[in-house]
Amino acid sequence: MRFTEPEVGQGRLWLMALLLACLLPIQVQAASMCFGVGDRYRWHLDTTHYKTTPQLLNWLGFAPDNRLLGIWLPAGWQGSWVAGLQGAMDRGYVPVLFEYSLGDLYQQGKDAWHDVEAHREDFYAGVKRLVRVLQPLHGTVLVVLQPEFNIPGVQDRPAFGRMLAQAARMLHHAAHPGLRILVGTCVGDFGHYGTRISDRREWSRFAPALTPAIPQLDFLAFQEMRGGTHRDVEGHMRSYTPEQEGIEVLGRRTAAFSAFLQKKYRKPLLLAYFVVATMTPPGQPAGTWEKAAKEGYSQLFDAVPSMAHNGVFGVMAMSLFDDPAHNNNGLDFWGNASDSFGLVTANARLGQDRIGYPPYVLKPAGRVWLSRTRAVAGAVCSPASW
Repeated sequence: MRFTEPEVGQGRLWLMALLLACLLPIQVQAASMCFGVGDRYRWHLDTTHYKTTPQLLNWLGFAPDNRLLGIWLPAGWQGSWVAGLQGAMDRGYVPVLFEYSLGDLYQQGKDAWHDVEAHREDFYAGVKRLVRVLQPLHGTVLVVLQPEFNIPGVQDRPAFGRMLAQAARMLHHAAHPGLRILVGTCVGDFGHYGTRISDRREWSRFAPALTPAIPQLDFLAFQEMRGGTHRDVEGHMRSYTPEQEGIEVLGRRTAAFSAFLQKKYRKPLLLAYFVVATMTPPGQPAGTWEKAAKEGYSQLFDAVPSMAHNGVFGVMAMSLFDDPAHNNNGLDFWGNASDSFGLVTANARLGQDRIGYPPYVLKPAGRVWLSRTRAVAGAVCSPASW
C-alpha cells in the first residue's frame, strides 16, 4: 500500500504524538523526583572545625536536585547537630530527620519488644524534644520514626504501630502555618537476596505493626542496604559476595519493593537510604565491593523511572562521606563494612568520627551518583507536590 505525502505527514504527526504520550509520564515523574544524602548536617574536619552538607555538596559539584538532608538523631543527640537548618531550608533544602532514640532493635534479639516497652516513655520524650526543636522553623521537614522496626518480635506487634501513630500525632500538632511536618516510618528490605527480585512473604511480615500507624503517616519510607560483611540470622558476622547480596538485581528489587509498598499501603514513598558498602572483606579480590557498589548505584538510577511511577518522591544515599568510627563498638550489624557507607572517602584515621581535610576523592559509586543526578539537573524538586 502506498501513501500520499499528506497521509505520510499525518502518520508522522500521529507517531510523534504517540511517542510523546509514552515519554511524557516518565519525564514528569523524573521532574518530581528529589535526591539527597545523609547522614548528618555537620561534618567535622577536626575536633573544632566543620563543614555543612550543603557546603560540601556545592564544593563537590553535586546537582541542585540533591535537596534532601538526612540527619540521624539517636538517643542523646545534641541540639548543635541541627543548628543552622533554617538557613539551609531558606535555600531550598529539606531536612529528613531520622528519629532513632530506640536505636538498633535488632541488637536486642529476642528481647527487642521488651526493650521497646521499657523505653516507651523515653521514646515519647524524645519526640517531644524534637517538637521543641522543630517549632521555630519555617518550611518543610520530614521526620522518619524508628527506621527498620521490622524485626522479629516488633514487626508483629500492633501496639508498636499505635506508638508510631501517637508520635505522628504529636509531630503534626507541632506544625504551624509556616511549618509543614511530614511524618513517616521506614521499613527495611530484609529477607532473601541472591537472584530474588520479589520477596512478598518477607515484605508482608511487618503489616501487623505498620497497619495501625498508616492512617497517621504522611509517607512511608524504605531502605536498601548491601555489604560484604554483616551478621547472619544467628547473629554471627560473615563475609558475603556481591552475588550472594543480589547486586545484579538490586535495581529491579528496589523497584519491586516500592511497587509492593505502594499497592498495599497507598502512601507516597521515600527511599530513605540506599547504600552498597565498598569495603572488600579478606579473601575476596581487591576492589570487589567498589565495583559492586558502582554497579548497584547504576542500577538504582536505572530504576528511578519505575520507582517514580510507584509513588517514590525522593531517593537518598545513606551517607555523603565514609564514617571511620561507625563500628567503633564492634556491634554494628554490618561490621567493618559500615565504615565504608559513603559516596566520598574520608581523610581521617580509622576510628575517628570525622572526614578530615580535602582534597576528597569520590568513589566510583559517588561518581555514578554525581553524574546521574546531574543528568536530571533542572528538574523541579518541589516539596509542595508531595
